Amino acid sequence: MKHARLTYRSSFGDYGCAVDFRDDFAEKCAFRNKLGKFEDAYEWKPVAKMGLPKENGTYYVTVHDTLGAMEDAVLRDEFHDGKFSLESVDYKVVAWMDILIPEPYKEEE
Repeated sequence: MKHARLTYRSSFGDYGCAVDFRDDFAEKCAFRNKLGKFEDAYEWKPVAKMGLPKENGTYYVTVHDTLGAMEDAVLRDEFHDGKFSLESVDYKVVAWMDILIPEPYKEEE
């Protein structure tokens, strides 16, 4: 799935709008929605508050060592059949975050 960019990067390093909108309100809505989806994807979801993921897949997780041998760590883990593979007596997943895995680059024609 190709994601259309709303911005372009200029030769000066700043960004401009790459899409023509019918008015300022439509432009603001498009940018707010795009930014909101980006922020949702990169936000921790505490298990106690939001539960576990709804879909099987790979996620970043914050793992708490219940024995206290190490500090909380961020790891990559697989979620299948309602549980994370790292979850055990010693390790408790306390939060998770989506991993956005991009599609391979394809040259534009």
